[in-house]
Amino acid sequence: MRYLGLRASTRRHAKSLELRTRICGGDSHLSVARSCNNIGVVYDEKGDFKKALVHYQKGLEIMLKLLGSEHPSVANSKENIGLVFKKMTKKSEESQMFTEAAHIRRKVLGADKVRAIDCTVENKFKQVVLLNKEMKFEQDTYL
Repeated sequence: MRYLGLRASTRRHAKSLELRTRICGGDSHLSVARSCNNIGVVYDEKGDFKKALVHYQKGLEIMLKLLGSEHPSVANSKENIGLVFKKMTKKSEESQMFTEAAHIRRKVLGADKVRAIDCTVENKFKQVVLLNKEMKFEQDTYL
């Protein structure tokens, strides 16, 4: 059932990309980059990492042209690409993308803010892990 939703989502995002490209007169617009990223997310969810990578990289390419190399959105795109490389077990590419994203964040936000964000993200991750364990315990107890 979930796959059918992802297939429909892929079609919707592809249509959105087509419309945005036509309306914007090409792919030199941030809304086109967002559409590329959205398609990448759907392919990532489907487990089609090669297609996800193609769309994430296209979105990154557009962002680099429009925003420059030191923008938080560029860092986010590089992290998305790094996560795909991680799933594809391409360690050196993964490391490169995460390093570049961290460098951008440190430069743009400052080291102290990046540390605070990292701590918040780490705490949220721990909370999710604990919540999952609690839910598993409740399922085992009541089922």
